Amino acid sequence: MNFVLFGFKGCGKSLAGRLLAARLGREFVETDCVLEEIYLEKNAKRLSAREIAKKHGMDFFRLLEEEAVQRVSVLDGKVIGCGGGTAFSSGNVAALKRNGKMILLKLARETLFRRIMAGGIPAFFDEKDPKGSFEKLFNERSKYFEGIADLKIDCNGKSGRQIVDEILEKAGLCS
Repeated sequence: MNFVLFGFKGCGKSLAGRLLAARLGREFVETDCVLEEIYLEKNAKRLSAREIAKKHGMDFFRLLEEEAVQRVSVLDGKVIGCGGGTAFSSGNVAALKRNGKMILLKLARETLFRRIMAGGIPAFFDEKDPKGSFEKLFNERSKYFEGIADLKIDCNGKSGRQIVDEILEKAGLCS
């Protein structure tokens, strides 16, 4: 079984994922990295996930993301970190749940917005109204994310180690 970390961009999936994988002696796989590899295979050019979305648009990006999810969903015994929008697709969720426990990492709205904007305006935000884009996305996804989660972890004010400890405790794997 895989541990699948998901949540909004900036919630700490990569940090928690690497720490959880190290603690469990598992490999950490990020869907965005797999997506980038697929793009490289098909185009003989390396672009980051952000660059792919900006250059080709979100529809193209989501198709590559689905392909990446199909690749990682057949793996076993991994810790998988999903891009912020990956879990908003019911097809992606179904594929990931077949062999994984979906773990939602939650963080305060203001903290998320600050973290997201620290990297520049993402391709999926309206450049003229990034705050409005964020609020709309947050409101659309929050309830949905809650509904698909097998485990919910409140990350506010917690270190990466504390988050991993809570994941393991809630999963019944205290170590």
